[in-house]
Amino acid sequence: MSSYKEPVAYAKQSCDTMMRKFRAEDLPPKGHFHYHQGVFLSGVYQTYCLCGEEAYFTYIKDWVDSVLDE
Repeated sequence: MSSYKEPVAYAKQSCDTMMRKFRAEDLPPKGHFHYHQGVFLSGVYQTYCLCGEEAYFTYIKDWVDSVLDE
């Protein structure tokens, strides 16, 4: 039995860990954009593109909605 996982499995595990630790609106630094948020959210988006699981897209949208207003 091999312990090999597809690369997307590691991406999902990484995203899932951060998504459990931080609600989208609490992603540090809370309330405004910072470079490391962009890097993380870009990775979440790429993971969404690979696997198509809506939870990843929803997390990104929830963050955007938390920092932008009308």
